[in-house]
Amino acid sequence: MNSIDSIDQQGRILVCLRDFFLSRESSDIAKACIALSHECTASVPLAATDWQDVEFGFNKLFVGPQALLAPPFASIYLESEPHVMGETTLMVRRLYQTVGLVSPWQDKIPDDHIALELDACLHMRLGLLQSGSAKLGDIYSYFLNEHMARWVPAFSARICEAREVPALFGWVGRELENWLASERRVVDPPPGPAATTNP
Repeated sequence: MNSIDSIDQQGRILVCLRDFFLSRESSDIAKACIALSHECTASVPLAATDWQDVEFGFNKLFVGPQALLAPPFASIYLESEPHVMGETTLMVRRLYQTVGLVSPWQDKIPDDHIALELDACLHMRLGLLQSGSAKLGDIYSYFLNEHMARWVPAFSARICEAREVPALFGWVGRELENWLASERRVVDPPPGPAATTNP
C-alpha cells in the first residue's frame, strides 16, 4: 500500500475508487466515498447517507448472492459467453505477471475484478513515475486503451442505470469513467497541432 498523501490527485482518485470496489462493509464504503468526495469536483452530499442501505445496494450491484446488476468483472463484458475465469481473466493475470504483480486474492477474486485492475493501474502508474520505463509505459497504455476502455464504460453504464440502489452509485460510476478518460489522456496525450514552417 502506498500513502495516499504521496501521490497526485489522479492517483488519489484511483486509490479511492479501488478501495470503494474492494469494500465489503458499510464502514469501508463510507470511508472510500468520503475520501472520493474530497478529491472530485462533482461530489454528492453524503452527510445524511444511510450507509446500511448503501451496503445493501453495493451487494445488489457487485457482490450477490442474487444476480448482479453490474458485475465488476471484465470478462462479463468482453467474452462472447459472459462468465468469469475465462480467457479475459487469464490475459489480465498474464499482464500482471509481466509487470511483476500477483493478486493477493488470486483464486479468491478473479483477476479481472475492477478493484484488482485499478490496483494494477496504481502500481503501473507509480512504477512509471519512478522509472520512466518505456516498456512499462507501453504495457500501461495497452491495459488502459485496449482492455479497460473496452469494458469500463459498459460497466459504468450498468451502475448508472440501476434504479433500485442509492444515487451515489451513479456518481461513483461516472467518476470511474472520468478517471479512465483522464488517465488515458495523460498516458497517451492527443497529438498537438501540426508544426508549421516559415517560408
